[in-house]
Amino acid sequence: NLNRAHSENSFNGGLSSAIYSAIKGTNSVWFGWDGTIVSGEDYTENTKVQDTATGIEQGIISLTVSEYRDHYQGMAGQALWPLLHALPEKIHFRQKYIYANYAVNARLASAVRGHLRKDDNVWVHDFHLFPLATELRKKGWKGPIGFFLHTPFPCMDIVRQNPWSIEIFRHLVNYDLVGSQTNGDTERIRAFLSLSNGNVSEPMPCLGNYPVAIDGKEYLSETQETDIVAILNPEVMSRKLIIGIDRMDYIKGIPQKILILKKMFELYPELRGQVSLLQVIQPTSRNSYYYQQEGKLIRSLAAKLNNEFGTEEWRPVMLEHRNCTRAQLVALFRAAEVCLITSLNDGMNLIAKEYVTARGEESGSLVLSRFTGASEYLKTARIIDPMNQAESALALMQELTGVHTAQRDENWGRMLKVVRNYKSVDWMQSFVSDLVEARQNRILYGVRPGAPSMSGL
Repeated sequence: NLNRAHSENSFNGGLSSAIYSAIKGTNSVWFGWDGTIVSGEDYTENTKVQDTATGIEQGIISLTVSEYRDHYQGMAGQALWPLLHALPEKIHFRQKYIYANYAVNARLASAVRGHLRKDDNVWVHDFHLFPLATELRKKGWKGPIGFFLHTPFPCMDIVRQNPWSIEIFRHLVNYDLVGSQTNGDTERIRAFLSLSNGNVSEPMPCLGNYPVAIDGKEYLSETQETDIVAILNPEVMSRKLIIGIDRMDYIKGIPQKILILKKMFELYPELRGQVSLLQVIQPTSRNSYYYQQEGKLIRSLAAKLNNEFGTEEWRPVMLEHRNCTRAQLVALFRAAEVCLITSLNDGMNLIAKEYVTARGEESGSLVLSRFTGASEYLKTARIIDPMNQAESALALMQELTGVHTAQRDENWGRMLKVVRNYKSVDWMQSFVSDLVEARQNRILYGVRPGAPSMSGL
């Protein structure tokens, strides 16, 4: 079978790196937006090109200025993103966003349909493409179509408060298999489909949770000590290091991370001058008011912390606004005794798995927010509630000072086993295998939300 992945992301980490690791070396074609914006209402026709750098065949479309504004920045960034992450106060919706979203999905479906063959499988990725199966069915495609949601899925109360979202989410019924990151997300999708489907005779998609995995070999191969000195001052290397790697986004809880560090220095003054947080903030392509405010808050909190506790020789927190290569990330992970993740609502958070994989047998400490999908699978990480500063500060202090060292090493070994035993290719193969079966069952019997869920684990 030819598996064709759809995404609007380039190879820049997160969703796109997970897909790349899963489909490289397979007979796959990746369709999506290449990041270009064209003037007027002209756009580049879909073509298949061979990416010589990655070896993955790609089908490319461009977005017009209005599509970028209303579909990408508007529907995806200002409406769906905060809704899916249960932040209704940040939702900004306009009816034209839906029209733009449908237009882009229809055009992408036309590009894909022209290349589909009888035995192909279509694997659609993420929230900006909810309507794609509907558009492909309109164009006569009768083969398997699966959908994977990388973000969380909201509860029904939030959906009801935003009735426009019901129209978007109802497109899920046209998929054969809908996958998500966690059991909780699967059950929330099930609840939506059960309550929103008025026609009880209509076949429904099969549901399952398929946690995104990474390719450990790619991280273990990065053995050289890269230009880490360009990121870290030499004096920092003599102190204990906490690493934070996050995209600039209000769901990542970066302000909470700085407040936890401040609380730790208040409660445990013996750690002052002994440890620093290096917070790498990767730029985002979205430029909304809320992202600008988040950036201002982060810079303000970091400055206050450094002014209150810092010295000429020591800064408690260092902010680096930059992208990192994989080699640089591996070097940072190996230099940091603790990786601190304080997300407020995260579908998975692959940084957690990358940190464990990069350090390998050299055990470290993963202090992980309970509001990440990763916490459902890396159960022996030090799980915290980032909104509880005192308890989080205690956990961070204990991990830094080696309290319960034997237990920590045992917990690390269990996490390492989890990430090594379930790789990106396993993620893909489990989903696609279930997708083929789900399509067959739907044609023969119909599948209802109450039917047994498939699962990638």
